[in-house]
Amino acid sequence: MPPKVGSTAYDDKSLSGRVGKATNAIMERFQDLVAKALVEPDKATYDHTALNTMQIEAETRALIRAAEEVLTLTREMQELWLFGHLDTLGKGDAERQTEEDAKKVTEVLEKLVRSQNSEHVRPTETS
Repeated sequence: MPPKVGSTAYDDKSLSGRVGKATNAIMERFQDLVAKALVEPDKATYDHTALNTMQIEAETRALIRAAEEVLTLTREMQELWLFGHLDTLGKGDAERQTEEDAKKVTEVLEKLVRSQNSEHVRPTETS
């Protein structure tokens, strides 16, 4: 379940930290799995093979859990982005310029409307 709106879990540092932890967890689990899969030929006894198989299965489950955590984080970030709680780009120069241009256009249109209204309100001269 994603954190509540207004919580600190939505800030950039927190999300970056969670992404970093998830990435490190997957890397560690994968490295551990590969290390356990490397069996030295002189240690290939039945007991050692059984123990190694159990350890590989445990590391595989841990790797799957780490991947599920990444998927959960991805889903949470998608929800945040879709509902507008995740500011992925911030206000860029283009967006700021567009807002300034829109304000200027609005001011010009308001002046135009006021001038047209004042022309219609003037009393007409009677002959």
